[in-house]
Amino acid sequence: MKKSSEKHSPLGRHAVPPMGESKREDRRMEDERIDTPLPVFQRAENEIPKHLFENPFFAGISTETSRELSDKFHFKTIPPNEVLLEQGETGKAAFFLLKGRVCVYLPSHEAVVTTLGPGSLFGEIALLFDEKRTASVKTEEWCLVGVVTKDDFYDVFKEKKAELERIKTLARKRYEETKLKKDSFLLTVPETRGAERGTASLVPIPGSAQCARKKPIAVSGNVLDLSKNTNVAKSAFVSFANDCEEIKTANISGCLFVDDECVAALCRKQPGIREIDASFCPNITAVFFESVFPARLSLRTVTLARCNGIASPELEDCLQGSTFPGIETLSLSGCVFVRERGYLELVRSCTAIVSLSLSSCENITQSVVAAVSAKSTLRNIDLSFCGLSPRCIAAVFASKGAESLSLRGNALCTDGALVDGMARMASLKTLDARNIEALDEAILLRAARRNNVETVLLS
Repeated sequence: MKKSSEKHSPLGRHAVPPMGESKREDRRMEDERIDTPLPVFQRAENEIPKHLFENPFFAGISTETSRELSDKFHFKTIPPNEVLLEQGETGKAAFFLLKGRVCVYLPSHEAVVTTLGPGSLFGEIALLFDEKRTASVKTEEWCLVGVVTKDDFYDVFKEKKAELERIKTLARKRYEETKLKKDSFLLTVPETRGAERGTASLVPIPGSAQCARKKPIAVSGNVLDLSKNTNVAKSAFVSFANDCEEIKTANISGCLFVDDECVAALCRKQPGIREIDASFCPNITAVFFESVFPARLSLRTVTLARCNGIASPELEDCLQGSTFPGIETLSLSGCVFVRERGYLELVRSCTAIVSLSLSSCENITQSVVAAVSAKSTLRNIDLSFCGLSPRCIAAVFASKGAESLSLRGNALCTDGALVDGMARMASLKTLDARNIEALDEAILLRAARRNNVETVLLS
């Protein structure tokens, strides 16, 4: 029986469609309105004004302008696996996602950069600056989107130049932030290129001859490194975990078939393991934290960057009542489906945490920042590219013990907020404020010297 390419795609449920297929007329979503009723949720056109007010991109526009703009949106119900935007196209519209979920991907690398949920805005860069689309966007499930065309958008702002300029300023910052995140992503994403450009390559079926020809599982000393053998079969991994003598460090980043059961088998056999890197593993979910529980006393470092299977509310359920007294370093960078309570449970459960990275995460609220700041054990905090509000930025400087703080790419940071923060945060030694426009280097460096901050990174 012929195997489905989606089943064995290196992107799993994020499988990138072939380039030719994505260019069909029935996938050109910007030129026609789709009126098919959604089978799984009610239409929510009245939510457009709410999302406009909540989205930082339009935070500075007046109520009147917001209402005018919301009236310009028309609505589309989109089935799963439909391409909304294609990388390299000329943009004619921007999109608000009201219901459902979409993935942002790079066809040339067959790689998913991130996923977006309700309230997200996309497609605005090409609309505002006559740029080509910087990435492709595809629906993962039934979605309801509000679409505003370029002509309608500029019609609203033709007499509101100041508001339009503010939006463009934020858009430029967002463009630079997105470009930096994409470049960083491409440096770390596992190689999964197919033989033909734009065609999702097939991952070898576990146990097949093609899989057997891959580099064997590598152990050097106490280190298990699968980062060069991302197609290792699940059964092979579990068998190996049961047979191995002693492992202190496991690098399983990018492994396509390794899941929570594999991690559980490893931790049961290796209760003394100290480091696990499971970044970019599509089958790692919130159950990971239950899987590592046997090693909770010894485990020191956990890296779960861009593990988008980790999501709320499952994360909260898995963490409830648990503690991980050994974990000192934790990274959930780019895990976009965690909600406020999930972050709060993580901070609570890691009782001795020293370094925490939530860069490029969403839903970082003032309550989350307050909990992070109140954690007396924390010495290194990374909240880069989190879209922090001014109140969140002020709250993070309430930390009494942190020595290193990264606010990189948070566009709402100002000179005043950073100067006040350095004055209040006596323990601070290093501040990363790169990728933030309009900061005055002279003012910040004077404040750093005055408050004994040793390093301030600016660009």
